[in-house]
Amino acid sequence: MRSSPRHRLLSAALAAAFGTTFVSWSGIASAQASAQAAAPTFDVSVPAQPLAAALNELSRQTGAQVLAAGDVVTGINAPAVSGRLTLQQALDRLLAGSGLVAARNATSQVTIQRASPPPQAPRSRR
Repeated sequence: MRSSPRHRLLSAALAAAFGTTFVSWSGIASAQASAQAAAPTFDVSVPAQPLAAALNELSRQTGAQVLAAGDVVTGINAPAVSGRLTLQQALDRLLAGSGLVAARNATSQVTIQRASPPPQAPRSRR
């Protein structure tokens, strides 16, 4: 069966339209995959304990430098964290609900600090 010139033109237009869309989505997907591949994962097993000790243990297991001022982490207990995780995932789980965040200074250096409070709306005067 021979296709008409109109059919070939329509097929080429559809292929071009969907091919371009496919290529752009493919580029996005490969960029996301390479970003995920760039973050190494670790077998993390940190028991529930005071946060300072938990951060030391995470640092030992991942090789990352985790820095925190004593007054920032004192009196905070960390939950148990385990599994095959990136450093960021492990930190997020250890710090969940603590009011602290991990700020990355370099590839393998992290500083634990207080989360900045959200800006307060100005009060209306009556």
